[in-house]
Amino acid sequence: MVSRDEAGGYGARVHEVAMKEGGIGIGWRQIQEVINNDKVQRRIRSSFKNKPKLNPVTATAWMDTLQGDLMDFNSKPCKLNGKEYRYILVLIDLFSR
Repeated sequence: MVSRDEAGGYGARVHEVAMKEGGIGIGWRQIQEVINNDKVQRRIRSSFKNKPKLNPVTATAWMDTLQGDLMDFNSKPCKLNGKEYRYILVLIDLFSR
């Protein structure tokens, strides 16, 4: 059996490579169609159709709208100048970036 890394992908591509090695000439599109129509796969890989529409965020002036991201480094704290840092806060001004 071919590993995912050797096949260069997941799902249908892995099965396609394995079938080619076994002498069966079924393409990945046919395999993907079978996977997509399988009831068990639908429960495992359910797609959500009721997502709300995305509304773009616009900024009209400098420092009008900020976007923030907090990164947690508790498992691997960073040491700088004798101090230990466990969190990094990144703020970006959406107007000037």
